[in-house]
Amino acid sequence: MRVSRATVHALIFADYGTINTVMEEDIQWSMDFFATGCDDFGIIISTGKLVVMQQPTPSGQNIAPRIKVNGAQLKNVENFAYLGNPLTRNTIIDDELAQRDSEASQVIGRLLASMWSHHGIHMNIKLKIYKAAV
Repeated sequence: MRVSRATVHALIFADYGTINTVMEEDIQWSMDFFATGCDDFGIIISTGKLVVMQQPTPSGQNIAPRIKVNGAQLKNVENFAYLGNPLTRNTIIDDELAQRDSEASQVIGRLLASMWSHHGIHMNIKLKIYKAAV
């Protein structure tokens, strides 16, 4: 038997992460937690590309959060492109989320239907897949 081993020394890039919180303190805590995890794995955060976009509050207050990562203040923006789509502070993505949720439900439904009728898969495996999907 031949076994090979490789060590990854660099992750070139990772794009498109979001933190969805309400309070500035929660955003900062999440960013600190994320930065610590990146540091633990030797991943460098490019603060020049990292931005903060605050969505309007129900009260209409617009106080730009002061979020820092590794001591660098992040830029607050009014809009940016996410997965090629422009987003603004007032963007509502409920319809897109509903569409994606519907598509995911259909895929999971087909998976469960085909897996459930497969007699070669033990019931405990079927139940684990079902619990993971639902």
